[in-house]
Amino acid sequence: MPAPTRIRMALLLGGGLCLLFGTAGTDAERRLFWGIGTGLLLTALLYEVRTGYLREIASR
Repeated sequence: MPAPTRIRMALLLGGGLCLLFGTAGTDAERRLFWGIGTGLLLTALLYEVRTGYLREIASR
């Protein structure tokens, strides 16, 4: 599996699992899991935007 695919999968799975497990625990633990999960998903989004931008620049 190519490295970019592994990065995407790790970010999406990690973010999803953090959001899934962020439903149990104390208030501080939930905030921590939701913060990490949201950060991972935003990182995946930014990675996709950056990849698309670089692909567009290269095609010109």
